[in-house]
Amino acid sequence: MKMTGTLLAFRDDLLSEIWGLAGACAGVIPEFDLLVFGNHEYFRQDEVAVPECIKSVLVFENPELEEQWDLSPHAEIAAAYLRESKSQTVFAVSGETANRVLPILSSILDGSCLIDLKAIERLPSGELCAAKGIWDMNLTARYTFNKNPIFATLQAGDRFAATNTLKPIRHNSEMINIHAYQSYEYKQSDNEGLADAPMLIVAGRGMGSRETFINAQKLAQELKAAFGATRPPVQDAIVPYPLLVGVSGTICAPDKCLILGASGAAAFAAGVEKSNTIIGVNTDPFAEIFSFCDYGLIADCREVTDAMLNYIEGHRNEF
Repeated sequence: MKMTGTLLAFRDDLLSEIWGLAGACAGVIPEFDLLVFGNHEYFRQDEVAVPECIKSVLVFENPELEEQWDLSPHAEIAAAYLRESKSQTVFAVSGETANRVLPILSSILDGSCLIDLKAIERLPSGELCAAKGIWDMNLTARYTFNKNPIFATLQAGDRFAATNTLKPIRHNSEMINIHAYQSYEYKQSDNEGLADAPMLIVAGRGMGSRETFINAQKLAQELKAAFGATRPPVQDAIVPYPLLVGVSGTICAPDKCLILGASGAAAFAAGVEKSNTIIGVNTDPFAEIFSFCDYGLIADCREVTDAMLNYIEGHRNEF
């Protein structure tokens, strides 16, 4: 059984670079599935010519996301596909988009990631070895990946030789709607938004999984509150960047602010310190959140969230 990897291509990638990437990586992985994100004109044809090492082409297109700079949805879609395909090796051409998406992917799937590599090869032991320029490209460092799945972006260059041998392939005749691969979609509350919301619920790292973050947002929707998050879940692509609360995101001044599972780092605290009333929930009695909140509860924020949702469901006529 041949080992199959995945190549990611984005709208701003040149076709010659995509084919060059395939050729450069074919010595490491013999076959690839190619995932194309965005309106890449070449792949709008029913039949395209691709290098021999590419066995399938999937195109993910959604006009609503074409102009968004937040790339978390792209990473979520790719992650869902990779979970299904069980691909353990993912390569892309170095560029602004790929160098942002692959680290997010690696975080979501708990893998290893290196960007802007000069080359990649397979050692006799079977491990993949990556070469990366350091010290202003005056030296070359070599790395091995310590866990799967592996994510890497490679710089286009002379070794991306022109690929003359192409085969025709008929990809999916209908563009795959990316929402088919999205397990969830965050939506901002229908009130004034983060900055001016009278009530705000902020979820931190302590909420844990995506499902519990979704529960926190459900609680916000039930209470007609805005929903935000601290930096860790945003960096892990669990919550999109526009919902970040703090000095790097939105400075908020709600009347009431419920903070679930956040430690209370200074950069975050500056984003909620103007709240009239702050309620903090954390399992750590020494968490910094308790130094500036008005009311503190030492408890599991996930259990608190579930209890509040259950109470609302049982007393819905009162809300």
